[in-house]
Amino acid sequence: MKRISITVLLLVACMIGSTSAHAFGRPRPKPTPAPAPIPVYNYSSEEIEGIRLINQHRLSMGLGEVIQNDFISDQCLDHENYMIQKNVPSHDYFTDRANAIEQRLNAKYVGENVAYNYSTPQSVVTAWLNSDGHRQNIETPRFKRVGYSVRANSSGRKFYTMIFSD
Repeated sequence: MKRISITVLLLVACMIGSTSAHAFGRPRPKPTPAPAPIPVYNYSSEEIEGIRLINQHRLSMGLGEVIQNDFISDQCLDHENYMIQKNVPSHDYFTDRANAIEQRLNAKYVGENVAYNYSTPQSVVTAWLNSDGHRQNIETPRFKRVGYSVRANSSGRKFYTMIFSD
């Protein structure tokens, strides 16, 4: 009896201590690789002011604030660089940006505002609020996160990208 107990204990210890297989020889599932770390986005004072103005408007309507998100802002920055290279404002490849945000942040809804050649945060926000489609993104209650990037081309003309998500 003592010999059988020791054999059973050794068998159980081998199964528990094994790193390559589950008990009874089933393979262990491979761990899901962790996503790459979210880059830290360094917001300019102009970007911070733009987000503040958006939140001021949202609060005046009884909507919650949108919280700046570094991953979304990094997506905005990539688009800024693209628009500066092409020297034209656009929504080119928006679906790619939206898919990346949906996958990374488990978002279901994504909206984007772009602009070109405004001189101040107030002027671009005012222009967006005076445009039905842009205002709709700003005023969508389900949006809780925002990314924002402002960059100037070599002539000093500024390009703006703001992306919202739930």
